[in-house]
Amino acid sequence: MKRKGLGYVLLLALCLTACGGKEADSDAGQITPTQTVEENAEVTPTESVKAPETTPTSEPTPMEKAEATPTQAVGDENMNEDNKTNETQEQAEPTPFVPENPDQMPTLEEEIKLSLTERMSVFGQATGTDNSDGSVTFAGGSINKCMVPLPSTVKKGTSISVTVTGSFASDADSSIRVYLTNQAMENCSVSIQSIANKGDGTMEASVELEAALDASALMLASSSYDTYFQNVTIAGIVVGGDIEISTPENPSYAEAAASEWYQTLLSDAQVSLGNNKRLKAVIAKAQAGEQITIASIGGSITEGAGATKYKECYAYQTYESFKNAYGAGDGSNVCFVNAGVGGTPSTFGFMRYQRDIVDRVTDEDGLPDIVLVEYAVNDGGEPTNHGCYESMVKQILQQPNHPAVILVFSVFPTGYTLQNELVKVGTTYDLMMVSTRDGAFQFVGDKWTSEEFFYDIYHPTTLGHKVMADSIFATIQAAAAQPEAETDINLDVPAAYSTDYIGLKTIFKDSYEDSIDLSLGSFTADDGGAYQNIPIGKVYAKNFYHTANAGNESLTFEATCKNFMIAYRAVSDASYGKIEVYVDGVKTKTINGNTGSWGQSVTDLIFAEDTAEKHTIEIKMAEGDENKKFTITCMGYTE
Repeated sequence: MKRKGLGYVLLLALCLTACGGKEADSDAGQITPTQTVEENAEVTPTESVKAPETTPTSEPTPMEKAEATPTQAVGDENMNEDNKTNETQEQAEPTPFVPENPDQMPTLEEEIKLSLTERMSVFGQATGTDNSDGSVTFAGGSINKCMVPLPSTVKKGTSISVTVTGSFASDADSSIRVYLTNQAMENCSVSIQSIANKGDGTMEASVELEAALDASALMLASSSYDTYFQNVTIAGIVVGGDIEISTPENPSYAEAAASEWYQTLLSDAQVSLGNNKRLKAVIAKAQAGEQITIASIGGSITEGAGATKYKECYAYQTYESFKNAYGAGDGSNVCFVNAGVGGTPSTFGFMRYQRDIVDRVTDEDGLPDIVLVEYAVNDGGEPTNHGCYESMVKQILQQPNHPAVILVFSVFPTGYTLQNELVKVGTTYDLMMVSTRDGAFQFVGDKWTSEEFFYDIYHPTTLGHKVMADSIFATIQAAAAQPEAETDINLDVPAAYSTDYIGLKTIFKDSYEDSIDLSLGSFTADDGGAYQNIPIGKVYAKNFYHTANAGNESLTFEATCKNFMIAYRAVSDASYGKIEVYVDGVKTKTINGNTGSWGQSVTDLIFAEDTAEKHTIEIKMAEGDENKKFTITCMGYTE
């Protein structure tokens, strides 16, 4: 890439409106014969009820702690109570460059308008909703960080100017931060610049950003985790200057794909080909022109984090490869549903499996035919000790259409993965299993640098996603090439961990069994900060939200069940407090919503018993926190 001059001008026009943009399409992650995905979409127990002796995810897992406090090379981007004052002081030192007319800032000879569809999620956070006019709306309290790639690298020591115009739709003081960043999502600016709400709803300011490190993107973020506004609409970003924009294919992949060592990689990734009887049946259906659906469920890697575009994520690329190889004609009879949600464990995945996968399948039988399950880096500290993971896998296998299940084991750059634990489930049911650790990871640091394969400390790059997809599809091809298994998978075997959660019923605010006699109490509102992404849209728009000063009436229901779990929004916000959960009138657990996390849905197991009994569940704000907020995403129990 080439550019003229020492710097270039970024014009960032923001329009913040009280109405907001259109809602994300709830079926955005489903590909049917008549649907497409945007080409560039970014991607104290009682004697009778015992609290489980597990590590609840109300306390951050090592991964969540890392996500909440990412390493920063320059300054501390984390907005906890200890560093807010320091950051304010640091931001007050530089004097922003404000010309007489910010709309007429000097530019170079040419201007290039960047596509907002190239924006990228940060740690799986929401990337906003696309509007019909090309703008993007961030709704529900916080801009939650969003990266917009720059067309060329801003070298260390180079300064650029950023002009921001618009208005704030806010009931309180608020501001946004603008700074330079890189693929590691570090703060690369000498000083983070803040653009504040002046109180009249307007905003017009120009700031200068100097690169303390080489930077490849612009980061937008709320001023702090307790700074909220109704919504933010980004209308456009214009780069001035003679800058080439190109996205060449990574030559490392092109060279690798034809090499002998790459074939070794694909072979080593095949932990097990599994019983292929179901796979062969699905392939036969697809080749005969019958409509079949490939589905994926997992965390942010399955969602597509780290890939430049949504269609470059491993799950979508696996679907594309299968469609092209086995679909009839143009392959339009092969459909795709993606239910990846960042920062969440299989417990939450199982709670939403029916809604986010089955309810979105358009096949005649209404069930997915192949399901990719990816939780190897998300289930650390998961409260059921892999019980929900195994229960979900077995429940899928019990579907009347006899689907094939593929276990996908991802890995962090550190080599962290729960593969050795989850492989026991795959072995128990003779499933196809694919490993990034066993395959690609051995070549990171040899054939590829870590920066080439990993986008950040959690997610693969587009290259990494492509290698994952190649590994999965090569395993599918290898299994398909084997003689068909004489008998189907034997499901009448002892559990690897537990199948006590099979038949899990989920209580969503807008969908639950009438027999439980649910009363919302003071948890009647909907938290507008609900997580949303490209594959699904709003993940839980209807939720059980206790607003500040809403009162302290209890949420109650009755159910005959042997276990009970809660999924709730974990934030870093002092306005959020604790809830107390009572089972049959006895306080069983206290859950803190202000955990230092970034807003993902965390799960906690309240109790687990061997047999089902009728229980009365009561949830209310803890003493002293009656005037604080708390968001319950959903609840689940097994009869």
